[in-house]
Amino acid sequence: MTNVQPAPARSLLMRWCSRSQLVLLLGTLLLGLGAIAPWYQLPGAAVPVFGVNPLVLNLGRGVAGLFACLSLLIVLGLAQKSMIRLLYLVGLLMTLLFPYYITNWCPNVSFLAHSYYEQGNQISLHVDKFASEMQAQWGQTIRLDQPTEVPSTWTLAISDSRFFQLPAWQSIWIDGMGYSNSFFQFIGRGWFVTIAGLSAVLFGLYLSLEAQGLDGVLQDLRYFLPGAGLVLGILLGLLLCANLTHYRLETLFAKGDYPQVVTDSAALIRWYPAAQGDVDFMRRWAIASAYSQPTNESLTQFAQGLERYARDDFSAAEQAFRQALELTPRSFLVRGYLASAILQQGVNYINDTVKKPAAAAAEFEQVLQIFPLHLAVLYDLMLARTLNGEFEPAARVAQQIIQSQKPFQQPEMALLGRAYTQLSWSGYHDDHIIQAWERYRQSVDPQTWNALEDEG
Repeated sequence: MTNVQPAPARSLLMRWCSRSQLVLLLGTLLLGLGAIAPWYQLPGAAVPVFGVNPLVLNLGRGVAGLFACLSLLIVLGLAQKSMIRLLYLVGLLMTLLFPYYITNWCPNVSFLAHSYYEQGNQISLHVDKFASEMQAQWGQTIRLDQPTEVPSTWTLAISDSRFFQLPAWQSIWIDGMGYSNSFFQFIGRGWFVTIAGLSAVLFGLYLSLEAQGLDGVLQDLRYFLPGAGLVLGILLGLLLCANLTHYRLETLFAKGDYPQVVTDSAALIRWYPAAQGDVDFMRRWAIASAYSQPTNESLTQFAQGLERYARDDFSAAEQAFRQALELTPRSFLVRGYLASAILQQGVNYINDTVKKPAAAAAEFEQVLQIFPLHLAVLYDLMLARTLNGEFEPAARVAQQIIQSQKPFQQPEMALLGRAYTQLSWSGYHDDHIIQAWERYRQSVDPQTWNALEDEG
């Protein structure tokens, strides 16, 4: 007689090897990876200086971990699949709204992302304009660009009724919901794999329904879509209310109702934190505060700094911003303007008829204490050191630049190219000709950049 495999064992094997079970297992593994891998990465030195709570950046990892544990229970048959599909749909929606959370509720994170993104664009433009001058005479004829404007964290503005037309909804998607290039510059693998993991688990759950799978999908969507639409409607309404409040404050300010402007401005940033990163909002609040009692000294100093900054009186602006920052150390907008005011002074030392690279370098070093790993400052400092004949210190700055690019999803090509060129110049001056040639090759061949990552 032939041995026949017991029916219970065969059934168990078939259940474990079914398509739905394998997809569920894949989703569980992806969710586990989403709980381990970072969701959002910023240059590490800037995180504590700007008061960014690391838990904010890694909150999603805890969510991914909870769903990974729940998925494991489903795989082991310890949880009811039919009762849990809606929960995964909600989890997928929450994960997709992560850009909205960062953009609108974590203004210091959004400010850093926007700042680094704009700094990279400024450097790329400068390299394109002055590539030949930087190669000639070791960059002795170079001029530096003026710093870009300090970015705003409140970029969704209703200018007129055309905002409500269909073409303008791209602005809502990018500026309001947060799906912008500056956000994705620092997104981590954890966010992507969590989306993939939740989608895989949902797919596996619907596969397990077999013939009733389509009916199950339609039934879940009947419950999920109204709730999801309500959530998105509330979020959109919040953005619109913030803009309407902004224009109401503008009207009150024009009427001279300064106490009401101060009261409503303080209330607005409590339920819409992104407003505290908008310079127009903060300037209006500061001026209204100066005419109200009691006066907010920090806002008053900030307003004075903005006025002097607009008149190109950067030294006086620096003093005002320093006083404002001492009173409110967690104000990222004040910190950004203080860094820009000092940077402007350093750039002027380089662009003067008689260049003063040593004085410029001292100013740039000050900025790095206020705004760590500021890309434009590192780039300008590297050039200032070279102008002053300090090739070894310039090479150390180049190494800092290379290290600073690790959190970026897409490294700044022009910036890294200049950094490796700087290392090549340093090797040439130290008579390390072979090393200088290798570094120069790296400056023109991005495929070799990872070769010296450990050395950086």
